[in-house]
Amino acid sequence: MKAVFEVEFKSAQDAKNAALSIEQETEFKRRVASKVSSKGDRLLVEMDAEDVVALRAAMNSYFRLIYVIKGIDSRKED
Repeated sequence: MKAVFEVEFKSAQDAKNAALSIEQETEFKRRVASKVSSKGDRLLVEMDAEDVVALRAAMNSYFRLIYVIKGIDSRKED
């Protein structure tokens, strides 16, 4: 099972920093092979899982991390 998603950031540097921040997550997944990269102002996450349960768990993990990063990013403006 495969999933690909991308998240837009304010700048290419922010997307690159986000990719670097969550890239280490790709090393800990046993049932999911993941790839994290940035392209312009977008963070790209690609996953290939053994089953739907593993895919859902991995997606939730990445979404949680991205939510935190985006929250920190929005506080930079304050």
